[in-house]
Amino acid sequence: MNVLDLKMEGRSGCELIIEYQDNRAIIKKYSNSTQYNSRLIKQAEKQRDFYLYNTSASFSTPEILAINYEINDKAWFTMNYVFAEKYSDYLEQINVKQLKRLLHTFIKYLDVSFKNAQQKHVDEEIFLHKFSEVRFNIGQNYLIKTDYFFQVLNKLEISIPNTTLPIGTCHGDFTFSNILFDDQEIFLLDFLDSFIESPIIDIVKLRQDTCYKWSIMLEKQMPQYKVNKLTQVFDYFDKELELYCKQLGLQDWYIFLQAVNLLRIVPYLKIPSEILFIENALKKLLA
Repeated sequence: MNVLDLKMEGRSGCELIIEYQDNRAIIKKYSNSTQYNSRLIKQAEKQRDFYLYNTSASFSTPEILAINYEINDKAWFTMNYVFAEKYSDYLEQINVKQLKRLLHTFIKYLDVSFKNAQQKHVDEEIFLHKFSEVRFNIGQNYLIKTDYFFQVLNKLEISIPNTTLPIGTCHGDFTFSNILFDDQEIFLLDFLDSFIESPIIDIVKLRQDTCYKWSIMLEKQMPQYKVNKLTQVFDYFDKELELYCKQLGLQDWYIFLQAVNLLRIVPYLKIPSEILFIENALKKLLA
């Protein structure tokens, strides 16, 4: 086995290494700590299950090849390396016909997810526990100089929707930065365990990009002409996703869960401009 010189690190601190195994490229992803092991394993298992049991023809995912979990060491898993384009390069070249077809693909995927979900009342304690966890984690970020995020948490605690929620499968981190494109397939990467397993979480994460332009913001060196094209694409997507969510009667849940989602990002932020970005996104959402 040969290890390439290319090493990457995601926002969670997990390290990714590209290796050659049996004359093919693979990705090896390490946990950021032994405390994170269980989450990494859940993510690998979620991706493996999607690969094995996916009922939607809309998306594929790289095959999980191995999962390793030793109590006193960092967990890791390996998967096939996918040779495909990242979202920003693919969408830069997309035409109107392709864009409409792509939107249809996303809606079809969501339709299947919601069809297979079951309407359930979620125990309020699940949310209260998550708020407590988020409040503590935000408090650990020394860059946070505002009480605004804590004020939003306080409001969310007393405004949990009392209607049922579709409970089923979701990707968990369904942003465009976790999607790769080629001429034949669309690949999903970096599945994430979610405290609420619901298809609406996928809409929440998609609109993190289409409404607030999160992934565009992360690409600091993107030329302005490319920003303009991607903004147009995302605006088109977002208009349709907002309508889709309203037609499902889930707008209250969307606003609530999007606020939770944005707050969950805050502890991981290391740049003041990104903290301001999330604050402005919350203000836009809750206006």
